[in-house]
Amino acid sequence: MPDDRFLPLFDPDPDTAARLYYQFRQKLVFFFGRNYCSDPENLADEVFARALSAIEHGSTITTTIQGFCYGIAKNLRLEQLHKAQEEEIDDDVVATGSSAQRGELNAAEWRVLLGEYLAVLPPDDRCLIERYHLEDRRALAAELGKSENALRVEVCRIKRVLLQARGKN
Repeated sequence: MPDDRFLPLFDPDPDTAARLYYQFRQKLVFFFGRNYCSDPENLADEVFARALSAIEHGSTITTTIQGFCYGIAKNLRLEQLHKAQEEEIDDDVVATGSSAQRGELNAAEWRVLLGEYLAVLPPDDRCLIERYHLEDRRALAAELGKSENALRVEVCRIKRVLLQARGKN
């Protein structure tokens, strides 16, 4: 349910304001979903919470409320992108082990260990992970008919499966 302090920014008429709010919220959900953000509905609500907080702290709206919120949404999407990249780096460290652990294994032992980790994956996922790390990612994405970001998100999903499988052992 929208905050009562927020609705008048959309329209003076409460019914029209509520309708415009929900329509714009759906656009934000679509925006976040199209940009591969996790939990688009929660992010849309976060946009409104940040907008209301900014207004309460003295920010002025020089455009429509939708334009103001869209600017916040773009910044929030960038935050999500940075967060996803950090998680991907963290996943790589966890999936491959720390440098100290790697130093204790020779190359053959390392390949066996990596093979055991990858063995829990379905063949298609295992092949994708190998190709993602060994081939040109742009060409691989084009071959698969995906954007580079969609490919990265899929690889992150597969790495989470690996981490979950590793945690169950």
